Amino acid sequence: MDLRLEDSVVVVTGASAGIGEATVGAPTAEGAVAVAVARHPEGVEALGPQVSGLASDLTEHGAAQRVVQEVLAPVSGPADRRTRTGSQPLHSYDSPIKHSTRNPLMHKLTRIILITAAFAGTAVLTVGAGVAVGAMDYHRQTGEPSTQESPRSLIDRTPGLVQPAALTVDRSIGRRRASQEVHLAQQLYTFWNTGQQKYLDAAVSPHFTDNTLPGGRPQGPAGPAFASKNFRTAVPDLTCELADLLITGDKITARLVFRGHFTGTFDGVRGKGQEVRFNAIDIQHVGADKIVEDWHIEDNETLLSQLGVTG
Repeated sequence: MDLRLEDSVVVVTGASAGIGEATVGAPTAEGAVAVAVARHPEGVEALGPQVSGLASDLTEHGAAQRVVQEVLAPVSGPADRRTRTGSQPLHSYDSPIKHSTRNPLMHKLTRIILITAAFAGTAVLTVGAGVAVGAMDYHRQTGEPSTQESPRSLIDRTPGLVQPAALTVDRSIGRRRASQEVHLAQQLYTFWNTGQQKYLDAAVSPHFTDNTLPGGRPQGPAGPAFASKNFRTAVPDLTCELADLLITGDKITARLVFRGHFTGTFDGVRGKGQEVRFNAIDIQHVGADKIVEDWHIEDNETLLSQLGVTG
């Protein structure tokens, strides 16, 4: 198996048992330097001299950050090799990091990959985001990898659902949550693409709040339904392109491109079939299972100009 781990430091948490213990030996076989993190010194000492060891309880406040700092320490060459996690120093940690001829830290830090086998690993991913270029987040609850594969694997390919042209996903939230938020975004913007109420109902909570509510639009889920119906009176062939979709924490950010032809009536003005094309930006806040509030801004100046209506 070629995982292309040369010139990498792979940090494995929960390394003394279970998934972590089963995983920690693989990076060294692929040419990487492996750093095992476990709660007790004896847990990592038992893994052998080919694996570097750090003893740390990642459930403690600040422990994840200290682990990342310790892994980075050989770059700055500290004189004191005692771990900064508050545990006793481990001989197995000192040797491969400082002396391995294949160690990338001897010449330059190429990348650090974090493999987490505990919920505390989420904190490691957050703290290490500035140096990590890849990660696998293994949860004890499910035992499944998060988003090491392409984010596009999270997209629901059901016929009729809007497909995002570009997708960026915050891996720290885990695959299940990321997939849920991508799906909610697809449902919401399929509603804007088609005007079909069923997609709106599937995406937004009954307690949904519009934090940038335009004048004359009702609050709650009735607001988007009202806006869609009214605008389709002016532009019956309205479509909504989900040009960019960003999934970060409990927020969905979307860049939208609306297109159509002004063949209906808007504000007393009859359309002549002219093309309509304008952009919008949305931020959606996702609750436990549906979107609970949003903020949005549309390029109304461009829209009104295309419709031939003064603002």
